[in-house]
Parts: sequence; C-alpha cells; structure tokens
Amino acid sequence: MSKQYTEEAERALLALVTAGDRSAMVELYVLYFARLAKFFLHMTSHADLTEELINDTMVEVWRAAASIGLNPSVSRTIMALAYCSTIRGSALELTDLLFEEWMRGALLLPKARRLLTIEVRKSVF
Repeated sequence: MSKQYTEEAERALLALVTAGDRSAMVELYVLYFARLAKFFLHMTSHADLTEELINDTMVEVWRAAASIGLNPSVSRTIMALAYCSTIRGSALELTDLLFEEWMRGALLLPKARRLLTIEVRKSVF
C-alpha cells in the first residue's frame, strides 16, 4: 500500500523537486505511480503504453514543479498533466497504427497488381 501525503507534504516535495532534489522526485514518482498506472490502464488498455505515459507525465512534473506548486491542488494538477499525456500518447499511437496500415496497403498493392490479368490492369491502372 502506498503512503498517503497531505497537500502540504506534496507541496514540500515539489519545492524540493524545484530545487533539483532527485530523491524528492523519486518519492513523488513512487507516490503517484499506482494512481497514474490505474488511470492510464483505464484510458488506454495497453500496459506498455501505460509505463511510457507515466514516465512522460513525471518528466512534465519535473519540468513544471514550480508552477504545479502554485496550483490549488497538486494532485489535480498532476492528474491533468496525465490526461494531457494520454491525449498525446493516443494521438501518437493512432499515427503509428495508420502508418502501419498504410505501409501494409502500399506493400500489398504491387502484389495485387501482379495477380490481375493484363486486360484488367490496362483498364484499371
């Protein structure tokens, strides 16, 4: 079971992260890992993508630690970053899938042309 932190404790961790404290970042990562994993698995249903999205989100937390600490709720802000990571990750995954489908079609087209009779190829291509 993961530790429970108060809002003040999370802000203190973020202040340390802002100052470059890597151990505080590790502590924040561990604190949010289970929550983010559950969220991303629910949103994407892909374990490999989930891990990548957790890491992307936590990199954003590292970069934006100072401004996150200014928001009313640290947890809500980190989860909002996670949601944005999901959208970016889904768009990239969709792009990859579309590219794979396009490549599959591009590779199959010459083979399909060879299977057609010369008369059909002349009339179609």
